Amino acid sequence: QSLEQPIVGNGLGHLYNQEALLEYLFDNSKFENENAFCTHIKVLKDVKILRRHPNTLPSNVS
Repeated sequence: QSLEQPIVGNGLGHLYNQEALLEYLFDNSKFENENAFCTHIKVLKDVKILRRHPNTLPSNVS
């Protein structure tokens, strides 16, 4: 699944779709085949919401 806003990240540098992570936290029985994808995340406090900002620098800056 590709990353879409809102994105969350953990202390290990892994990025997740916030919606998919919430689904996992509410009912991880749906993800039994993919259980290793974020077993270290137990609560929302384990991740931070990340905000993307467009690059405002011109591409020809030296």
